[in-house]
Amino acid sequence: MRAIRSGKYKLIFNIANPLPYPFASDLYDSPTWQAVVQRKTPTEVYGHWTVQDYVHRLRFELFDLQADPNETRNLASDTDHKELLETLQSKLRAWQKQTQDPWELKWTYE
Repeated sequence: MRAIRSGKYKLIFNIANPLPYPFASDLYDSPTWQAVVQRKTPTEVYGHWTVQDYVHRLRFELFDLQADPNETRNLASDTDHKELLETLQSKLRAWQKQTQDPWELKWTYE
């Protein structure tokens, strides 16, 4: 993942988004999460997200941190936020180039 904040907005670039979202092994091994996994109900809510949305993140996530502090409404596909999304994507990619981030190539090859 790579992320950038600008004012009240946060953009997350899930670099390996086709893969299940990685999370800490202590969470994965917890009885709570294992019970959720064993029920095999992807629409079950886990915290503020469904299991499906938690495990399978979209390539980009854009959140209004002021209006949605729990980051539950992804604005990346919202046409009203298209210009903001593109601006933040450009800033994030520029930062990746500046810092010689090896994953900057994902913008070109995927």
